[in-house]
Amino acid sequence: MKYTVNDLSKVKKSVKVVIPAAEVDAKINFMVKDLAHDLKLPGFRPGKVPHSVVEKRFKAQIYKESTSALVNECAAEAVKEMNVTPISEIEYDGPDAVERGKEFEFTFTIEILPDFEMPAWKGLAIEEEIGPYDEAKTDETIERIRLQMSELKPLEVSRPAKDGEVAFVDFSATDENGDDVKGFHGTGYQLEIGRGHLQEDFEAIIKNLAPGESGEGPVKMPEDVDNSSIAGKTVTVKATVVSLAERVLPEINDQFAEKVGAGTVQNMRDSIATAHKENLKRTARENTQGKLLSSLLEKVEYDLPASLLESRQNTLMAEFRASMKRLGKEDPKDWGTTEDEVKEEFRQESEKFVKGEMFLLKLAEQEKIEVTPQEMEAYLMDVAQRSGLDPRQLQEYYHQNHLMHTLVDRIKTEKALDLIYDNAEIKEVESKPEAAAKPKAAAKPKAEKGEDTSPKKAPAKKSEKAE
Repeated sequence: MKYTVNDLSKVKKSVKVVIPAAEVDAKINFMVKDLAHDLKLPGFRPGKVPHSVVEKRFKAQIYKESTSALVNECAAEAVKEMNVTPISEIEYDGPDAVERGKEFEFTFTIEILPDFEMPAWKGLAIEEEIGPYDEAKTDETIERIRLQMSELKPLEVSRPAKDGEVAFVDFSATDENGDDVKGFHGTGYQLEIGRGHLQEDFEAIIKNLAPGESGEGPVKMPEDVDNSSIAGKTVTVKATVVSLAERVLPEINDQFAEKVGAGTVQNMRDSIATAHKENLKRTARENTQGKLLSSLLEKVEYDLPASLLESRQNTLMAEFRASMKRLGKEDPKDWGTTEDEVKEEFRQESEKFVKGEMFLLKLAEQEKIEVTPQEMEAYLMDVAQRSGLDPRQLQEYYHQNHLMHTLVDRIKTEKALDLIYDNAEIKEVESKPEAAAKPKAAAKPKAEKGEDTSPKKAPAKKSEKAE
């Protein structure tokens, strides 16, 4: 095999490969022999079909597989000899299949990890701001758990609902032309009076109706309502109160604590407080990692692989469009900004993301950071648990979509970021709550983990919501 390299940029190479006819024939012969090994054809014993018959019968399959094997093997050999780290799949440009007795010529392009001088990253001095723990957070969490475990007791009354009570409501709305508002309706909707779940003028209608009574009135919709057709407009809401109920909250005692898996009230409070404090530390660590990485990125400049930038931008744009569609704002005119402005914002965000990713992968390469099968399995298990997916199905998805190399890179970048943090000179300081809540600056994005400060999650009660 012979190859020549053409530098398309500092991070993209074009490689022209020429494989002699003898190597092509050898690969075809190997593929024929491999296929013939246990092949069964009428008139021949298993594995005894002449190679000439096998090649003639399965020529298209054999030549195509030979082509694929030669491309992959030779590209891998060339990249290894070039002493570069590929960060993308190769882009193949050449014939669909090899031909026996003829040399095989093709070209592939590949993007590589940028080459730059790594700045000093050990011993970086930084203050880590840890938000103060607020005991009120424990009480708030307990109240949320009580609400989740509460029961609704029907009220046999002939009066409107009072604050704190729950009204079961059927409702719909019409616009200024008297036409039904699409998506704005509900049946058996649970409305807890006095908690500000709906607009005041909507709730005012309900508070004047006893069970079995109907009424209507004007309701001014907010500008950010999901349905863009009525945003900021006044609609006429028609409602019927079906029934009323009072919410009965469980008493805070050891029996309640045992139901949530804590045993005693004190154990429950301690468990919740510990989870809150751990979340504060985790947030502080991520903020500090972001600041450390940002400070290092300011010291280096290098070209960024175009395919990674494009992939990141496309992902962000697709997620944004999906979120707008869920809000009923599929038309860019309803976004409150121009499509070009959104794309520019995502371009800048993608550049920051990819630059950080390249830096961390370079550090991982320099420090010989490896990823074990056990780490990959643990990572996928964590993702599966947080997303409610089956671990085996998730792993199969990664394999089928050729995402395992992406998973390896993700784990490497996280380990590299941990390495920077562990080697920094960190001084812990207490920060104001609002400062502690700030997102990290430019850290390598990690999978969302979220905060779960409950000793055990209680199932939430379902109710139909107004769309």
